[in-house]
Amino acid sequence: MQNLDTYVLYCERDSHANYYMFREIGLLVKKMNALLGMDDSLKGEYKMEEKGNDEKSLRIWTRKDITFELMTSVKSWGTFICLVFFLNKNK
Repeated sequence: MQNLDTYVLYCERDSHANYYMFREIGLLVKKMNALLGMDDSLKGEYKMEEKGNDEKSLRIWTRKDITFELMTSVKSWGTFICLVFFLNKNK
């Protein structure tokens, strides 16, 4: 079993805007690719054909002992984008 620490970043909006725009995903994927290089699955830029209203992983980047996962999350209070960090403490 892996020994992981998990951290999640997301933007909680106080207004009635409990959703995200698909353009936001495209911009975040582009910025993450610029920071970390190509994602693990070699998907590259976000394409509108990928859109959907379900909870899913968008991109994953693994660099040494840290994994970054950009994903959408659907909760009772809304839908949002989050960035998850998995730190492998075994390395």
